[in-house]
Amino acid sequence: MKIITFFNHKGGVAKTTNCYHLGWKLAEKGKRVILVDADSQCNLTGLAMGLMPNDYSSEVEDAEKNGDDGKASELLEKIEREESEIVKRADNFWRSVKTNNIHSALRPAFKAEPRPLEPVEVVPVPGNENLLLLPGHIELADYESDLALAQNVKGSIGSQQNIPGAISHLLNITGEKYGADYLLVDVSPSLGAINQNIVSISDEIIIPCAPDYFSMMALMSLKEILPKWKSWALEAARSKGLQQAVYKFPEPKFRVLGLTISRFVMYKGKPASAFAAWIDKIQRACIEELKPAMQEADILSEVTKTEESPFIMAKIRDFNSLRPKSQEAQKPVFALTDEDLGLSGRSLQNMIKQREQADQVFERFADLVIESK
Repeated sequence: MKIITFFNHKGGVAKTTNCYHLGWKLAEKGKRVILVDADSQCNLTGLAMGLMPNDYSSEVEDAEKNGDDGKASELLEKIEREESEIVKRADNFWRSVKTNNIHSALRPAFKAEPRPLEPVEVVPVPGNENLLLLPGHIELADYESDLALAQNVKGSIGSQQNIPGAISHLLNITGEKYGADYLLVDVSPSLGAINQNIVSISDEIIIPCAPDYFSMMALMSLKEILPKWKSWALEAARSKGLQQAVYKFPEPKFRVLGLTISRFVMYKGKPASAFAAWIDKIQRACIEELKPAMQEADILSEVTKTEESPFIMAKIRDFNSLRPKSQEAQKPVFALTDEDLGLSGRSLQNMIKQREQADQVFERFADLVIESK
């Protein structure tokens, strides 16, 4: 069983989308996968369970540009109707997992309650029998300060000793209960204690990026941050106080598996020039700076050490009009059927082409993950 975390402290880099799509593809290949929502925004839970409002903004814009007021009005009414239905569905779902989510499951350790941590009753993801969800919770962020205090290894005493190892213990006993091959963890865009902990107890890290200046800045900071977190985790695992804990903090073994680059537009079969320039810059930065830093800190996966397997694991174009179709059908873009697309003629053919491209990208992405040892 492997714990793989999608981590970047920059937001808007498709962490949640890529986590969901990779999980589905691994499950298609016969792997037992648990999606773990460790972001208090709970977007992975919403995406997996169909609780996200569909985005028809581009279709409304196109209708208005074409002067089709009737179509635009029809779409706006559809948005209002679907949002009302989603609110009801979301309310029912959150009631059903009120005591069955990552926040509630960790409560005994963080609140020093006299009961052990127990595996979470995961939720089946609709449409894929091998894919399960460990739901998130908006109040998970409340544990941030407690964890930060407990992770001061020189001052962690008493019941605080059980906090740093609690997340690792919970994920492992949950994964073991369901015979999971992979736990894919979606985290918030931050450098807080929860993310530091989850990265440190993971087996592998995938760094999602976008082709822009701020992603480049984030990568340059991560080449310093990840080695520091490895050093901290080594100290924590070997500290006398945490060794005496009920939930021991594990010896860190995380490796950076590679990057994904998402959120770019295609033009004539290639990334549009503005995006292509940033993709090239990020690739060079990975080869010249990030990869050597990860190797020096001994946190680079064997898969990405070889020349045959690039550090960039997947380049994932913007899904454009496939995104609302995906949310409406509650499945990834590459799993959409022609009927799900609901189009004909040239529009259908264009979407089929995009769907096939997405399938090829995530097929290769999943194979690289499976190849990692």
